[in-house]
Amino acid sequence: MKRVILPLLVLFGISMLFALESEPSDVVGYIQYTVATNNYGFVALPFGTTMVDASDLATDMGTDISSISYWDNGWHQWLVGNPGVFDVYADHSYLVKNANVSSPVTWYIEGTVGTPASFDIVGGNFTQIMLPLDCSDLNLASLLAADIGPDVTSISAWNGGWQQYIVGNPGDFSVEIGQGILINSTTEYLGWNGTVRTATRNEANVTSKSNSKKQ
Repeated sequence: MKRVILPLLVLFGISMLFALESEPSDVVGYIQYTVATNNYGFVALPFGTTMVDASDLATDMGTDISSISYWDNGWHQWLVGNPGVFDVYADHSYLVKNANVSSPVTWYIEGTVGTPASFDIVGGNFTQIMLPLDCSDLNLASLLAADIGPDVTSISAWNGGWQQYIVGNPGDFSVEIGQGILINSTTEYLGWNGTVRTATRNEANVTSKSNSKKQ
């Protein structure tokens, strides 16, 4: 769950858009992620980051985070406080565990909107991505699959549990910019960041699933 706050250009229903500009090229925004109680959630670092490794991310999110994982030809997991910490990178997404059984974790990532993220989609395996911030028109798993290419076979996301859309079958679901997603494809697609957008780059058109607000 997350709420996206980006440039003050257009208001879309209950979506909130906001910008602070120091110079014409410096547009600042934030994304709110909410990780449910005793559950996992995908978070991302979409605005660039000064974080070096997973321990920095866990510290920033709070003491209730017990593990951080990412997919690279299999799940790689770091248990907070143990050896095996790995580096984290701008525009990448991570699967985090909230160990608190009574309270969700609400976390904000802030920064300057810059060059849209791009990803190398591998062939014959899953690729973990963050849906780029300029792809608000790709709001369904089926649209995302079609945009990447005809050899994408499935789109998966974590929504309290794994949700998967197999291309050409029922089970389509909504996706949002800044969301962590697993792509499965039989062919590689190098440098994908969406085709020419039908919406203005960096506009947000995201329906919030959370009622909490940034204080």
